[in-house]
Amino acid sequence: KPAIHHWDLTMTYARARLLLGMSGVGCLVVLSTVLLLLRYPLEILPSSEAWSGDDVAALLLLFGCLAAVLLPLDLLGGFLLPNRWRPNTISFGTFVAGWIRGVLFQGVLFIASSLSILFMGRWLGVTGAAMAVAGVAIILVGSQLQIAKLVGALRTGAGEDSEKVRASEQAQSIVSKWGWKSRPITVLSHHDTGFTGGVVGLPGMETVVLPAASL
Repeated sequence: KPAIHHWDLTMTYARARLLLGMSGVGCLVVLSTVLLLLRYPLEILPSSEAWSGDDVAALLLLFGCLAAVLLPLDLLGGFLLPNRWRPNTISFGTFVAGWIRGVLFQGVLFIASSLSILFMGRWLGVTGAAMAVAGVAIILVGSQLQIAKLVGALRTGAGEDSEKVRASEQAQSIVSKWGWKSRPITVLSHHDTGFTGGVVGLPGMETVVLPAASL
């Protein structure tokens, strides 16, 4: 009991989210490394150069396994942790609806990207596959804001609110004195208080995303 009490006092919500994120990344890296060393992808993914329904079926199976592996982490980060620090922050129904929406949209991205890489690989070999990977990566980085809105149910904040406008203008004025070139600002809100915003987009075309609560 003393140990649990000490953990409650020292483990902040931000630290818990950080540890969860690190655990998730570490889990995927270790799992991917093991599967590659065992050459398991070669057993389940199609090896024929001819197109068939098995291509989509194998990719759907792969994504389904990924979603299943990440489900416990999603449940922790999307429902249990927020409600642990702030009870009744997110209802279970809201979490399930958001999880299904996120999985479906990410599934579409995953299948489309994989088929593009497969097409380029069958057409131009390893060089084509590498080009497809690079192209997909650039598109994903450039579309970060749009993807985040769809997957994470981020809502546009009250951008016309005069108080919020003044706050963002003041922030831009301060950083401009430091020699930082101003970037477009978008104010978004989310039901999870852990949403912190960030900088998204391709280099030179970034957008600064601010959580509405921070203003």
